[in-house]
Amino acid sequence: PVTLIHKCASSARWPSLFLFIYLSGISCFPISTAKWNLIMKRYSNDREIRKLQEEYENSQKENRYPKFGAEDFADLAQYYYENGEPDTAKEVADTAQSVYPHSDPVTLFFVRYAILEENDMEKAGELLESIADKSSDDFVFDKAEWLVYGKRADEASRLLADHINLVWGDTEVANYVEDACRLFLNFNYADIARTWLQRMPDKKSERYILLPAEVKRVAGDWEGCSNVLGKLVEKNPFSSAGWVELSKIQYDLGRKEESAESYGYALAIDPDNLDALLVKGDILVAAGKYVEAEECYNRYLDAYPASPAVLNQLAYTLFCESEDNLPKSLELLQKAKRYVNHIHEKSIYADILQTEATTLAGLGKFDEAM
Repeated sequence: PVTLIHKCASSARWPSLFLFIYLSGISCFPISTAKWNLIMKRYSNDREIRKLQEEYENSQKENRYPKFGAEDFADLAQYYYENGEPDTAKEVADTAQSVYPHSDPVTLFFVRYAILEENDMEKAGELLESIADKSSDDFVFDKAEWLVYGKRADEASRLLADHINLVWGDTEVANYVEDACRLFLNFNYADIARTWLQRMPDKKSERYILLPAEVKRVAGDWEGCSNVLGKLVEKNPFSSAGWVELSKIQYDLGRKEESAESYGYALAIDPDNLDALLVKGDILVAAGKYVEAEECYNRYLDAYPASPAVLNQLAYTLFCESEDNLPKSLELLQKAKRYVNHIHEKSIYADILQTEATTLAGLGKFDEAM
């Protein structure tokens, strides 16, 4: 087992955690950027959603219905889903449906559930057709995402383009365009995302400059992405987001010293930048500094405990650190397997299985590893 551990630790098996998480777009979190933005617009902060969570859990203990509306139900269900509790999310949505049987927000949750958990695109389509208000942002983005999942990205783009005429104000339009861009980037449609960039009302904003860099990355032009981000941080050296995105692409290009310098700037500007901590963790693992890397991943998991890719990376880090950690690594991998979406996060799931097999072999459980 010791030989196996050191062989694994010295290998280049992990090109970068960000090939799996790259702001995540696709993510460890199945929900789209657009949908989560729409939910968070309804609350001033995460604490308010937690109040809904507290009210719901108290109502369950007291055998009564929670004191909130259909939209709150739907948002709470999605919140549970995002935190790796799909069964609880489904229970919340079922309760909501019994109270509000024809609610659009609750039906839209079941649309996403049919796609992500049941892999039933036909059912999702039927649910979408039952929505009464087909002019809401929630409906439009959910239908667009359904179309993209069904490999009908051009149709999704036309749907979003028709709806943008109903959006008023530069800030609202910018949010809409960014959400549309990220939806297509999440599914590697760089060309469609590039056309959406032309709709951004303020082409001098940081969000506009970051998006073209991501389009280049998704299109495979990593050097072009690095150049765009380099110009961004040159113009705005206090952009923590710019430094961390530059650090990611530098890491993936093999420029680890430059990447370390860039994430250092990002953390100096914003010590709580979780993306920067993940890049730092990657580099520390590559350098064999497993204890320090473990701290980075744990800080990220404190904020996002249901992140299967990060749980997997932490398990691998512990595995490399010491054979005494193998049982803990296996425990983390079991948790990662519970959280990963087997249908829509196949690359992450395959990677978890690979780490699990190596860990089992390290424990001498060769039959299970096979």
